[in-house]
Amino acid sequence: MSTISRLAKPVLLGGSKIVWKYLTFFKRISFHLDRYDPQLIHDKTKKLFHYVLDKLDVELIIEGQENIPNETFYLYSNHNGTMDPVLLTTCFDKPIAFAAKKEISKYPFIATILKDQGGLFLDRDDLRQQLKVMKLIEEELIKGERNFCIFPEGTRNKDANRLLNDFHNGSLRPAMKTKTPILPVIILGSDRILKGNPKYNKYPVHIKFLKPLYYDDYKNIKGEELNKILKEEMESSIAFDLRKKDHQKMMELNKDKYHRL
Repeated sequence: MSTISRLAKPVLLGGSKIVWKYLTFFKRISFHLDRYDPQLIHDKTKKLFHYVLDKLDVELIIEGQENIPNETFYLYSNHNGTMDPVLLTTCFDKPIAFAAKKEISKYPFIATILKDQGGLFLDRDDLRQQLKVMKLIEEELIKGERNFCIFPEGTRNKDANRLLNDFHNGSLRPAMKTKTPILPVIILGSDRILKGNPKYNKYPVHIKFLKPLYYDDYKNIKGEELNKILKEEMESSIAFDLRKKDHQKMMELNKDKYHRL
C-alpha cells in the first residue's frame, strides 16, 4: 500500500478538521511566534497530533514515563519513521522542540508545525551551520521554556536487520555543555504507520523511555564514549525487550487476520 493510499482514510475522515486547525492556528501564528506562549502551542499541537494518530489507527504503547525528568531535559531518540516527532509530542505535558534535517523544512504542514514548536533544522553538509544550530539548542535549554529532542542517527533507519544507525559525534554537545539531563528514548514501529497494510486493524507503536543521565552521571565521560554507551543500551532494549513485545502486540491487535500476514 502506498503512502498516498494509506493517508486516504484520515484525509477523508478528518482532513477538513486538520486543514482548518492548520490554517486558523498553526499557519497564522507562524508569522508572530514571539506573541504566543510555548505551552499554548504545545497543547494545541498535542491535541492535533492525537487526532491524526487516531485517524491513522495507531495504538501507542508507552513505557517508562516515570523516567521523564521534572526539569528541562535533552531527549535522545532513535529515528524509526517520519512520524517520530508527532508520536513523541503526544507523550509530554510540557513543550518540546525538535532538531530535524534541513530537507524537512521544505515539507508543507509538518515544517510549519515543527517551527511553531521551536524546532531547528540541521544541514548535514554544512558543519558550520550544524555548530550554529547546536549553539541555539544550548541557548534554548538554558532558557528552559521547552525541552529539546535530537535524533543522533541523523536519518531514519531503513534497514530492518539493523537495530540502529551510527550516532553522530557531537549530538550530545548541547546537553553536556549546559549540564542538562539526557533522556534516552526508543521508538519501534513508527516506520509502518505511513506504509500501511490493508490486513492490519491497528498499528502498534512502542515508545520506551530509559533511565535519564544527570550531569553527575556523565560529567567525567567524553561525548564519544557516552554516545557509545547510550547506543548499546538502546540497542539492547530493542533486541531483548521491545521486538518481542511488538510481535505480541501486533498479534493481539490483529488476531483475526494475523495468520494471513
